[in-house]
Amino acid sequence: MDAGPLQDTLDVSDPALLRALGHPVRMRVLMEIGSTRTLTATEVARLTGLTPSAASHHLRFLERHGLIERAPGEGDQRTRPWRRSHRSLNLGRPDDPAQRSALELTVRAQLGILADDLTAGLPGEQDRSLLSTGTHRLRPEEVEELRTELLALAERWSRRSEANGPEVPRVRLALAVAPLDDPAD
Repeated sequence: MDAGPLQDTLDVSDPALLRALGHPVRMRVLMEIGSTRTLTATEVARLTGLTPSAASHHLRFLERHGLIERAPGEGDQRTRPWRRSHRSLNLGRPDDPAQRSALELTVRAQLGILADDLTAGLPGEQDRSLLSTGTHRLRPEEVEELRTELLALAERWSRRSEANGPEVPRVRLALAVAPLDDPAD
């Protein structure tokens, strides 16, 4: 049920929307929609533990703010699938005071979901999980090179994932690069 290519990136800079995305349930709904081509409200409910009506409420909220859209196809309001409207989200600017606290809520919601996923401990799947952290000394241009390479790698696997069917198990991929020092110092 592909409605054509997704737009590349949506810039989310409205502090109110960032705070709304900081709601753990909304963030999980958005992450589940982003993990597959399309999902119905009933499928979102099953994946998130929500009731179908609660899932529909969060889906409509995300739609009103341009984060997801109805996928074309047959079915009524309950069975028509949803999809992300963009391949990725650019979530605010931490140097903007109006956005910083809202962005923190959103990031914490994402990290909470990732922590839940990593510690859920699916039987027999621990060897396929990975959490690796490190601190490196990189020049600003090297940080940009690292970001570009990681995003290209994620995009490659995203495209491969899109070719797989629903019978293929899902995995969560998270990337983070966090500069710790001011390069001017």
